[in-house]
Amino acid sequence: MRTSSPAALAVLALTFVATDAAAHPFRVSQYPNGTTLNCDGCHIFPGGPRTLLGAQIEARLVPPGSSGNVDWPAVAGLDADGDGFSNGQELGDPAGTWRPGDPPPPFQSNPNEPLEQPNGLEPACVGDELCDGADDDCDGLVDEGFAGLGQPCEVAQGGCVAQGVNACAEGGQGVACEAEGCGAEPEGEPSEPEPGDPEPSDPDPGDPEPDELEPDAVVLRPEVAPADEGCAAVGGRSPVSGGVLLLVFGLIALRRRAS
Repeated sequence: MRTSSPAALAVLALTFVATDAAAHPFRVSQYPNGTTLNCDGCHIFPGGPRTLLGAQIEARLVPPGSSGNVDWPAVAGLDADGDGFSNGQELGDPAGTWRPGDPPPPFQSNPNEPLEQPNGLEPACVGDELCDGADDDCDGLVDEGFAGLGQPCEVAQGGCVAQGVNACAEGGQGVACEAEGCGAEPEGEPSEPEPGDPEPSDPDPGDPEPDELEPDAVVLRPEVAPADEGCAAVGGRSPVSGGVLLLVFGLIALRRRAS
């Protein structure tokens, strides 16, 4: 049976020492319940490849690099194992408010194991990202994938173009241009009459006010009879006709005397 030489064993030992040193065990105290998971929280085995949680932590070290520290608030809202529960939910700090030196919150589940889930909690991650100002898929990004969001936009309204900004549409499935109407008059101010509008007429001073009339009342105006011409008639005859008769009778009387 072939055995390893002492030199080979020494190299192997140094290799494990070097890889273990690369594990940076100080980081287990920089996120909640890191001491519970120990090095298994960030490495598949000590010094080995990163776990799902470890990869997210490494990508957000402050400052970046081997000497960087864990930025727990940036990691708490992510979902390392894709089970719908955020890292913060699984490690007992959903809001990401825990800081190094605080007592560890109650441990819920391993954020590297999708089959381990917190009891009594609703998933924080809903799956597909919506346009709603939240990180719905727990990938550390908000409203990603919605082109034009927050950019200036224009909307044609009648004979003008209104300026606005693209915002999340109702339902969160896309973006819509939010623009104030152009040419709209401020609320509460009277509008100017158009050139073709008729001028309002003033009421006649002699007309009665609407509330002075009874409902369905009819205003009657008395009729004035025409004035009589000349003096008033006597016995149904006018003075002119009486004078004519007297003249006729006088002529008859004179003719009788002459005969």
